[in-house]
Amino acid sequence: MRALYPPKYQKRLKMTNKQSNFVFYSVICLTISGFLIDFFIPTAFDGFKMNKEELVLKEALQNKQYNKAIDSYKILIGKRVSLGDDKNLETANLYEEVAYLYTLSDNQTQAKTYYLRAIEIKQQLDNIDSYSMANAYYQLGLLAEKEHNNGQALQFFEQSLAARLADIIAPDKNDEGMFDSMQASRESYLKQNHEDTIANYKKLAVIHSARNEDRIAKNYYQKALAASQNTFGADDAKTLAIIAAIKALNH
Repeated sequence: MRALYPPKYQKRLKMTNKQSNFVFYSVICLTISGFLIDFFIPTAFDGFKMNKEELVLKEALQNKQYNKAIDSYKILIGKRVSLGDDKNLETANLYEEVAYLYTLSDNQTQAKTYYLRAIEIKQQLDNIDSYSMANAYYQLGLLAEKEHNNGQALQFFEQSLAARLADIIAPDKNDEGMFDSMQASRESYLKQNHEDTIANYKKLAVIHSARNEDRIAKNYYQKALAASQNTFGADDAKTLAIIAAIKALNH
């Protein structure tokens, strides 16, 4: 019987079959290895899974699907908690981001819970920059103000301002480290005149004014005015609005 392929092609065909078998069994081995690694070392592929979850999260945020984004954040937080890796700045920031999403979803109760949890974690950390807690306190102040709880709002806004200005150090004239002294002065200036600090001053002024404490309110407005002039300029609309608020107190 005549062979279907000439001898030279039969040899090539055998080599191709060997190569195919090698590829087939290699894939099987890799698959089995993957299952074994995932079984014995559950965290081995977390990097790949995390990337997928982050993509889902990014898409949800772009589409303003806040509940879906919250669920994705909770998965990320849950993984950190299960690994005992939840007492750090990164996890605290995740809690803060979930809190903000709850605010956007008009769920103030959950927003407050997550902001407080973020602060709690940060307070337990060594060498934490108090400035990192300022936003959470400020957002809690806004939530309290929205609920017409001026007493609590005042407390949170004061804590926010204290956190923003806590690390400001007056320059030492006798300090021989000129560069370090200049750097510290620069950082202090930026913090004192930052737009978030200005917003903080204004909120404190508004709350004190609502409590008929006009003298204290005027003091905070004047601080906001000085910072606004430094940051935005004397003729900026934001600066002029503060001047108008001060004039309103005088009447």
